[in-house]
Amino acid sequence: MSLRRGACIRAGPGSMLASYVHPSNSSKSQKSILLGKYGSIVEMKKNNKVEKPVMSLNDLSSHICQHIVGMNPKTACEYIPRENKKPVEEKRFDEEDIFNEDGSSEAAVQMQVEVEEDKLLNQEFLLDTTMTVGELVSINGVEILQFRRFACGEEVEGEAKAEQ
Repeated sequence: MSLRRGACIRAGPGSMLASYVHPSNSSKSQKSILLGKYGSIVEMKKNNKVEKPVMSLNDLSSHICQHIVGMNPKTACEYIPRENKKPVEEKRFDEEDIFNEDGSSEAAVQMQVEVEEDKLLNQEFLLDTTMTVGELVSINGVEILQFRRFACGEEVEGEAKAEQ
């Protein structure tokens, strides 16, 4: 076995680390050993603004880690409540725009959609699609500072290009 990459995540003052692996161990006795194909680590900070959170910090952190494993976000981003977001203007395309030779207009629209889907706090929450992850952490008075997602056997950026 060889280690292909590593990451150091350290909880800062007032923050905590949570982790999850999938598939997880069903045995409670082996709770300290986490084995699985996918895993995530998240650093969260509790804000004192919310008096009565919807769920415990332990449950929330576990659910956020599960979401990260399942949805594979790339960045956390800044949470902007839905009522404060500026509506996105719908752009109309001519057939020439959509079907041009290099596909640039269609590609630009697709890229914008993919960028939005890669932002953790803008994603629909995996376990309750009526809210976004940003809404969930906001109503629980939590801030996500950073996260990492791992998968066994995944390609490391730049390594696949170097082999070609």
